[in-house]
Amino acid sequence: MSRRYSNTYFLSTAFKSFTRNGFMNISTIIILVSAMLICGTFSLVFVNLDHNVAQIDDYNEIVVYAKDGTTDEDLEAMRTKIEEHKNTKSVTFVPKEEGIVNVRELFGPEYDYLFQRYDEGGINPLPDSFIIEFHNINQFDELKYFLSFELDNVDQVSSHLDIAKKVHQIKNIILIVSLVLTGLLAIVSLFIIANTIKLTFKYREEEIAIMKFIGATNFFITWPFILESWIVAIISAGLAFGIEFFAYGYICKVMAEHYPMIQTIPVDDVWTVLAAAFFGASILVCFVGAFISTRRYSKV
Repeated sequence: MSRRYSNTYFLSTAFKSFTRNGFMNISTIIILVSAMLICGTFSLVFVNLDHNVAQIDDYNEIVVYAKDGTTDEDLEAMRTKIEEHKNTKSVTFVPKEEGIVNVRELFGPEYDYLFQRYDEGGINPLPDSFIIEFHNINQFDELKYFLSFELDNVDQVSSHLDIAKKVHQIKNIILIVSLVLTGLLAIVSLFIIANTIKLTFKYREEEIAIMKFIGATNFFITWPFILESWIVAIISAGLAFGIEFFAYGYICKVMAEHYPMIQTIPVDDVWTVLAAAFFGASILVCFVGAFISTRRYSKV
């Protein structure tokens, strides 16, 4: 019987079923779009955090800021004690005058107005500092403790490794939240898809029974339902991708204009991966939901 019908029959039947189950399909689309937007947004935040952390050079450095008013003799004593620590590889003294120049170069000429009042008043808000490179990352905490609590005239101790650790913690939280929310929404989507097909089977139960009686195969009966689920998947993925693409592109533009120190991955570099992930995940979820339902309810 299936040989007497072309793919046009299956597609037309799928679209008719899609229209008939409009409310349930729209609910599924909304949930799938929400799931993909949540997962896609968290993923973009995740990769951009990784990208910015990768721009930080010299993870094996610690910066020690001296207290305001520390004398040259005290600074020299600090340097001597730092150099004597077993995990110290090198020590570079950065006077406050050099520090303010480095900060201005980091921000760029477009932010010179921020330093104007310091130029006019001859005030330098930055302290003298030491850049310390260490040998063994496993002894990082020991060295940091020494610098923070056993060294005199220390105002603050910071390191890129601390930043990397904090970013890693944030990334883990983002990953867990993303997976949990996406998983819950995927389960809800599976449930709605399965129940939508179940209701359609119930609605067409007599018709399907007649089709099976005259020799229709399970493939012939269930294929339109699979196609219907793919229609839902394609619409959902298309909407989610369109929203994510334009929203992320706008955010990249805003960040480049107002926060140039924070780098974002260009939208042109991520759109193909984003599209593949959205369409692949959406089709997979809808196919699984349709497969579970048709396998159970095609035996009428």
